[in-house]
Amino acid sequence: MKVEIIKAEDYGLTEKQGSDISGKFKILEEEKKVLISEYNEIITKELTPELSHKAGVLDKKLQKHLKQRKDIHGANKSFFLNGGRFVDSIYNVDKVEFGIMRDATQVIKNFAENLEKERIAKLNNKRVGLVEPYLDDADNLFLADMDEDVFEAYLLTKKNNFEAIQKADKEREDARLKAIEEEKAEQERIRLENAKLKADAEDKEKALEKERKEAKDKQEAIELKAKKEREQAEQKAESLRKEQEIKDAKLKAEKDAIIKAEEERVKAEEERLQAELNKGDEAKVKDLINDLTILKTKYSFTAAKTKKMYDSVNILIDKVINHIK
Repeated sequence: MKVEIIKAEDYGLTEKQGSDISGKFKILEEEKKVLISEYNEIITKELTPELSHKAGVLDKKLQKHLKQRKDIHGANKSFFLNGGRFVDSIYNVDKVEFGIMRDATQVIKNFAENLEKERIAKLNNKRVGLVEPYLDDADNLFLADMDEDVFEAYLLTKKNNFEAIQKADKEREDARLKAIEEEKAEQERIRLENAKLKADAEDKEKALEKERKEAKDKQEAIELKAKKEREQAEQKAESLRKEQEIKDAKLKAEKDAIIKAEEERVKAEEERLQAELNKGDEAKVKDLINDLTILKTKYSFTAAKTKKMYDSVNILIDKVINHIK
């Protein structure tokens, strides 16, 4: 079993102070050695009921020995703790008395120093107030350590720089605003020009649309007129064709009728001649009247002038027949 060696100097004590304290435990050292010997004797042996009994007896001795050491420890510790509290009380009384005296002397001692600090603080605040309009971080500056002429030059420099920056900023801002206004004016000009171009284009488109519509309407009118004329021509041609067909048919019919009439006339004439040979004048007169009557319907004319002439001939034939009668 390793035994730790305790040194007095490790606890801030002199060797004599440590010896005086540890000496109070010396009356137990011999007994401690015996107990350690007994411990070493049983700790390495094989476990048996007899060894277990010896261990129980040794444990009671160890407890008793440890209690004796605890009693010595408590008595000595109590002494030192009470002594510590006693010297703490003496020191605390002295500390209060001397603290009061030191506070007073410190006030007297620091009077001139505080006056200087107050003067420097006021001077710094004043100078910061003068510089503050021209610097953003003036509150973080310490200016009281400058000579007056140096500070005046410093202040003038900051003021001139600030005013120059302000002037430059104003000129830039004025230029920016002017550029914005010019840009707005240009945009408005472009907008108006585009609007005019758009309106002109729309007008032109409307005019072109009107022209296209008029041309379309005109073309449609021409086509419609041509269509109507073509239809009329076709109708007229068809009408003429039909009229011609009718005329041709009528002419054919008239021709056929004439041929037939002529055949009938020839036949009738032959019969008449044959009959004349067999009859007298009265019968001939009747035949003459019949022949004249047949002449009234024997021919068919289409022209108005010819029809009118034929009507006049019929009137004359009637007069001739009446004359004969």
